[in-house]
Amino acid sequence: MKNEFKNMWRIVAFGVIAAAVLLLPQEVWAGDPFASAQEKVSDAWTEGKKIVYIIGGIGALALGVLAFFGRFKWATFFALVGGIFMIAIFAEILTYLGGEGGLLGN
Repeated sequence: MKNEFKNMWRIVAFGVIAAAVLLLPQEVWAGDPFASAQEKVSDAWTEGKKIVYIIGGIGALALGVLAFFGRFKWATFFALVGGIFMIAIFAEILTYLGGEGGLLGN
């Protein structure tokens, strides 16, 4: 009995949402919502990368200090810093390889 009641409300909610989408005036849908979302995600990605690079740099410095005092192995330190470096330049490598005038571009 409870499941039937839940399913009924789900069907009603779906119907209300579908009716609202179909009956809203065209001005509501003016503009490209995906372009706006893409712009916001791009801005968040750019600003987020800056923060992550700063945190990674501080972490690398802290690991370097720990390695200097013998609390952390130098081999592990260089592996972690090398990994952070590869992650940081990966987007630039892809742009170089696939971008306009790049190795694999037109």
